[in-house]
Amino acid sequence: MSNFTKNLHRGFVRMDQFLGRYLHHAETWNVAVLLFGGTALLLALTLEYVFIQEPCNLCLTQRYFMFFGTLIAMLGLVIDPRLGILPVLSIFSYIGGTVFAFRQLWLQDNPHLAVECTESLAFMLEYGGPMKEILKAFMEGSTDCAEPSMIPKLSLLALVILITMSVFQLLYGPRSKY
Repeated sequence: MSNFTKNLHRGFVRMDQFLGRYLHHAETWNVAVLLFGGTALLLALTLEYVFIQEPCNLCLTQRYFMFFGTLIAMLGLVIDPRLGILPVLSIFSYIGGTVFAFRQLWLQDNPHLAVECTESLAFMLEYGGPMKEILKAFMEGSTDCAEPSMIPKLSLLALVILITMSVFQLLYGPRSKY
């Protein structure tokens, strides 16, 4: 065995020891969820305000679910990351976001099924439309949601990654001790 191979093997063993030491803690996964969720939300805001891409109703709904899940992860750091209920609440929030991401992808595949005759969400919010209609607009989407875009696919990918991280936090949560 060459010297290079021995050093490479030794490096992998050290990396495995390092990762095994820190990845088995709920706090580590909680920080990872917080950083990844915050980065995904920052990218969504960058698309909206820097690249001037107006989000549709379903994009906003996905963003709100991602925000609530990330907010729960932040609360977990403040309260106690080993509590099992907080990752479960995050998972439910992220699953809600994935449902709306799938709905938007379905509307992009079937644009003729998009709701056409609704007032814009900004108009309803500004002039105090009925709450039932506002919630319906958030849930069903509009013709803007049927325009082909990569945003719901990226949102779905981010939400699936966040669900996976929250599951790891849930698995390692009650057992983690420093």
